[in-house]
Amino acid sequence: MGKLVLTGRLAGRDIRRHPARAILLLLAITSATTVLTLGLALRGVTGHPYQQTRAATNGPDVVAYLPVLHQPGHRPELSPEAAALTRAAGVTGHAGPFPDMWAVIRAHGLTAGAEVRGRTEAPSPVDQPKLTAGS
Repeated sequence: MGKLVLTGRLAGRDIRRHPARAILLLLAITSATTVLTLGLALRGVTGHPYQQTRAATNGPDVVAYLPVLHQPGHRPELSPEAAALTRAAGVTGHAGPFPDMWAVIRAHGLTAGAEVRGRTEAPSPVDQPKLTAGS
């Protein structure tokens, strides 16, 4: 009798006598194979998540929230401090100012904070959010 046939018969009898162990072994082998396959398939994708997000949104390295001079009916203007910061050494671009509104939302006994930021329709030189739905 060949070694392969003998091994097959022994494995078949073991599976019939101990089905729970056989199922657990098969589950462990399948899980390990799946994890290894995903690890190899996603190797280049998960390597640099910050750089990928920054490239997709043209994101900034630093964000500064500074006072904005705003009068109703007029476009917000940079304060003198903010204008000086846009001309600082190493600054290659800026976006804004964008008007912000904060509100407290209450519904069904729950309370949450919300922030709404106005943006222009034209793409910003930096910090352009990626639109996933709507307009």
